[in-house]
Parts: sequence; structure tokens; C-alpha cells
Amino acid sequence: MSPEIVRHEIFETTESGGSWLRFLSDDAVKVLVCDSTAEEGINIQGGDKMVVHFDLPLSPNRVEQRMGRLDRYGSGEAVHSDVLLDDTCQYQRAWHRVLDYGLGVFSGSIASLQYLVEDKIQELKSDILWGGVEHLDNLAEQLGGSTGLVQRELKMIDEQDALDELAPMAEQETEDIEKLEEEWKGIRQTTNYWITDTLLFDKLLFGQVGGNKMTDQTFRFKYRTPGFGGPSTLIPLSGFLLDFIGVIDFKATGSNFRTPLSYPYVYRRSSATKRGVRLLRHGDPFIEAIKSFTDFDDRGKSFAMWRHFPNIEDAHFGDTRLYFRFDFLVETDLGSALKILDASSITNARAARLSLRRRGDSLFPPSLVRIWVDEDGEEPNKSFVQKYLDGTYVREEEATNQGYIDKNLNIFRLPKIKEALPFNFEGWNDQCVWMRDRAEKRLVENESLVLNQKEAIERARVQNEVRYAQLTTRIKHLSGKEGKNERLRLEFEKAINEALCKGIITPSTRLDVVGAVFLSRHSFFDITKTH
Repeated sequence: MSPEIVRHEIFETTESGGSWLRFLSDDAVKVLVCDSTAEEGINIQGGDKMVVHFDLPLSPNRVEQRMGRLDRYGSGEAVHSDVLLDDTCQYQRAWHRVLDYGLGVFSGSIASLQYLVEDKIQELKSDILWGGVEHLDNLAEQLGGSTGLVQRELKMIDEQDALDELAPMAEQETEDIEKLEEEWKGIRQTTNYWITDTLLFDKLLFGQVGGNKMTDQTFRFKYRTPGFGGPSTLIPLSGFLLDFIGVIDFKATGSNFRTPLSYPYVYRRSSATKRGVRLLRHGDPFIEAIKSFTDFDDRGKSFAMWRHFPNIEDAHFGDTRLYFRFDFLVETDLGSALKILDASSITNARAARLSLRRRGDSLFPPSLVRIWVDEDGEEPNKSFVQKYLDGTYVREEEATNQGYIDKNLNIFRLPKIKEALPFNFEGWNDQCVWMRDRAEKRLVENESLVLNQKEAIERARVQNEVRYAQLTTRIKHLSGKEGKNERLRLEFEKAINEALCKGIITPSTRLDVVGAVFLSRHSFFDITKTH
């Protein structure tokens, strides 16, 4: 008996015994011919089948939907795809390469790549008329390969999945993030202060919308090159090109190895989504590179200052007194949790480590704790610190109505103070070490830090109870290997959570800034003029 070919009809049902149902049950029916109406709503998986594509629509999702009619998770052998290509049609062959090499639609699911696919197809529809076949070839190269956009997107998805695997995000944390996003102007002000005002990057703004200047303008950072007039960026050019290579847009007009430009950025998340540009936040390569540079750069890590405050309202103060300031960066100590993670069989260790860091930061956000100690190693009371020590640096020309004047004790002024107040500098190195020890002891007793630790432990407890309840419920409905795996997962969760709580109770502390402040009723010149 010769093989039979049938056609799919859109109104067929199980009761009517339609032709596509015969394709499933009748061995004589070898071929089912379908149009676009069969891309949804029918299930013909199972058995030894293959799909032949007579056309390739300009929609990767439609191609995947076709194969999805035959290929279902757990249905058996993989379904093979054959594509009929016209050797004379360059556009068809180029588009097939985008689907096959670029997206890998014939070898795996692209369901997790929907945002990437939608963005690229939207661009394609507007650019293909001008770019032609060459644009399709470029798109395939851009998407495919081990370093292409698809692999990068999948890597990001794996990292997010690892984060979700370690702990679900509580609703309160989601609300906190949304609240933080509303404060994007504050983030902009702080970031600009450091990157443009302190490190001296230029900030190049982009145009306008509807004739009105945008509230959150798109911008690029520009490296200021030495020798071209004006102060240069406070990062060596060679180090910048090496450490910031992932954020330099060499295709931008005017961007080269002498005057590199960053990719476009915005500070507001909704603006980034609408414009398809990068959001400047913690985790972005530019911010991470800036953070790495700042952590290892010792400029601004220590200071010495003379603060002239003539009207100190403290009868026991005397004339001049030395105070030490220590700024400690406090965050979750992940040492124990990382050991547990490294000893596990988790597949994507790098993503899991990043997820663990995010989880620790979520429970116990990193904070900067400032500790003041006087020359006797005692901590001044809060009102004294707030009134006389924590004020912003005020130079003489800016001292109107401030009540005090500051003098930076640079290499020219410091010797004069040493000569005028030799007692304060006896055994200086040992004195600094002793002051730090005193400050660290005060740190572990700091009221705000202790309160933050208690709140973090309580957050962890609530989240853990929810997670343990979810896993316990799943275990009750599973048996065999699946049940065993879930029980191991529960044990792993408990071990990780216990280690994280330990890391919160005994957090990691790093000295970020140290300073010495001479607080005096007398001016710097009054003290030094006789010496």
C-alpha cells in the first residue's frame, strides 16, 4: 500500500475523526501537510517524526511553535527538522543562518530568549530594507557563537536561575527595590559626584524628546586624556583600557584608544527599558570597574585636618584635642557559606557564588559605620560628634556662617603641627594601631549595627520558614530519586542559611577611611606662629 498524504483542517475535532488524527493513529498516513493554522492548538508528538519546513517566516517564535507541535518535553526522541532552501534566494539562506547558527532554534528551545528575540526582530524589520543580506549575515554573527548575544543572555538567565534557586525574593524586598528605584535622582547625584566630580570623567549628554529637555537624559562617560588641556581623569589610561574594556563603545563617533567613550547609560530603570540603553547600577560592568579601582586606590583613604572651632560649648574641653575617625565597611561574611557551596555539586558555581553574594547583601545590606575615638581611646558622645566632628569640610573662603574653618594638614603644614604639639605625635605608629583596636571594639557594640544585624536575622528567619515549608510540602508528594534529591536540597538550604546567619552575626569588616582631626579653639596659625 502506497503512503498516504493528508492535510490538516482547522475545524477538525477528535469526534469527527479528522485527517491530522489519522496521522497519529494510522500507519498508512505518512505525511501531514499544514499551514500556519496548525502552529498552535494541536499535539502530534510521539513516535518517529520529523518536520519539513517549506518556508521560514520572519518570526523565530512561529518556527519554534511548529516544532513544538511534535516535540514535547519527555515525549521521547528529539524531532528532526529539514528546511527546503532555494539556492538562488540569498535572503532565505541568510535568514536560515540567523535561525540556525544565530538563535539555534532547530536544536533547542528559545523560550527563555523572548526579550532578546523580540528586540532583534523589531530592529530587523526596520533595518533589513537598508542593510539587505549583509545585515542578516551580521545579525547571525552577532547572535551566534560562544561569545554571541545568545550565549551571553543564557548565561545571565542561568545566574538569575541560580539566585532564584538559592532563595525566593520576599514581597517586602521587592517593594524595597521599587522604592529604591523611585530615588534614582539621588543615585544620579551620588554617582556623578564620584565619577565626574572626583574621578574627573566627562559626561556627554544626548538630545531631546519632543522639543523638551529630558529629565533623565541618555549620556556617555568620556575619558579625559592627559595633555589635552584641563585636568585628566584620575585613572591611568593604560589601566582604564584594560579594566574597562567591556564598557568602551569603540563604534561610537569620536571614541578611540585616546579618548574612549562608554556605552550609552541612563539612571532611571523605566528610561533604560524604553530606550534600550544600559542602566547605571551596581552590577553594571562600568560601576563594577569603578568600584574595583576605588577599592585598590589609596588616594583619599587617609587624611589629617585641623578644625578651628572658636566657640566650643564644653567646659571640660580645654584648648586642643585629637580625634581619630575610622570608617568601616561592614557586610555579610560569606566565608562559611562559600565553603558549603564549593563542596556541593552545583553545576554553575560562578553564578551560584554571585547569587550568594546578592542574597547576603539582600539580608544584610553593606553599610559604612563611622567610629570616632579621642586621644584617650574613648568614644565621644553622639551630640558632640554631630556638632563638632561630623560637619562637612569647610575651607576659609567658604566659612561664612559655618562657625568653623578647616585646614588640610598637607606635607607643608603637618611638620609645623608636629613641632607645635610634639606630645601628640610620640609613638605615632603604635598610637594609630591602638586607636584602631579601640575603634574595632566600639564597632561591634555600635547600636545601629547591632539593630541592623537583629533585623537581618529576623528577615532570614521569615524567608527560611517559607522556603522550608515549600520544600517540605514538595517532599511529601515525591518518592524515589526525586524525593531524595529534594531532601538533599532541603539539607543544603539549611546549611547555607545557617552559614549566612553566622556571617551576619560576625560580619566582615574592612577599614575604608581613617583620619586624624585636631579640634581646637585656636586657629592653625595661632598654634604654629611661635614655632
